[in-house]
Amino acid sequence: MAQRKKKAPTKLNKKTRLKKGVVKKAPPNCFSLSSTLKQSAAAITRTNKDGTVSVLDLNNDNVFFSIDGLAAEVWNQLDGKKTLETILSKLSKKEKVELPFLEKECLKFVGQLKNQNLLDESSI
Repeated sequence: MAQRKKKAPTKLNKKTRLKKGVVKKAPPNCFSLSSTLKQSAAAITRTNKDGTVSVLDLNNDNVFFSIDGLAAEVWNQLDGKKTLETILSKLSKKEKVELPFLEKECLKFVGQLKNQNLLDESSI
């Protein structure tokens, strides 16, 4: 019997991932770098001592998310005031990550957040 290969989680970098089994792909081009995004009002967030972020979706109380690394830093800055471009530009300089790579991976990440209803609809 052939074994099924497990799909690796989508990563923002080696230590960054949105953990929650299989995540549906976001529709292409649903966000741009000029998007101003905000965490869902139904998302309860806690930043842990190690920098990881635990998120509980109040609309689905059986679902917890763990976000770490650069994705956690992006998540913490989704306040509805800054564009993704501003967030990533600062993060790229701070963490010394190439901006084009960071932009590509971040757009995937925010697509995952949207699919999990962790972004307010008014901000999209």
